[in-house]
Amino acid sequence: MILCFTAKSLYAQAIHNIETYDNGNIKHIYYHQKVSNKIKKIKFEEYFKNGNKRKEGSFKNNKKSGIWKEWNEEGIKISEGNYTNGYRDGFWIGWHANGVKQGEVTWKDGMENGLWIIWHQNGKKMREVHWLDGKRNGKCQEWYENGAKKLEGFWKKGSKNGKWNYWYENGNKIKEEIHEEGKIKMEKWY
Repeated sequence: MILCFTAKSLYAQAIHNIETYDNGNIKHIYYHQKVSNKIKKIKFEEYFKNGNKRKEGSFKNNKKSGIWKEWNEEGIKISEGNYTNGYRDGFWIGWHANGVKQGEVTWKDGMENGLWIIWHQNGKKMREVHWLDGKRNGKCQEWYENGAKKLEGFWKKGSKNGKWNYWYENGNKIKEEIHEEGKIKMEKWY
């Protein structure tokens, strides 16, 4: 079911389109504004069938803009970040369903840019990798859930480069690789 509400003001007209589930709960609310015979998106809200909010955000010039947030069905926030001109831009953060931080990443013009950090559900670090213009670039490290190092290596413009080391969860070394331009040049197993 879709309902449409309007509210008039002196300069602009607000239009709210509401879509509902079969049970009557709100599914989506689209907020638009009519200015000078043009309709512009200004805000969006989405809900789960149980009534809990799924996501919300705003628009500028009909493109995602500002802070956008997302929740899981139980009402726990799972992500929050900024959009500029329709692209992810700036600092983004995510959470596991248990509320523990899941990840942090910085975006620029819709591409990953900077240090990306991911955590296990127990709060211990899982991965760190550097990004530049949407490609992995720089040091990369991963850890097992117990905190033991899993791997370490370097990326260059999206390809593995240089020395990569891999370990078992008990700390014993699995192998070592040498990469050049994304191709394995040497591999040594332990």
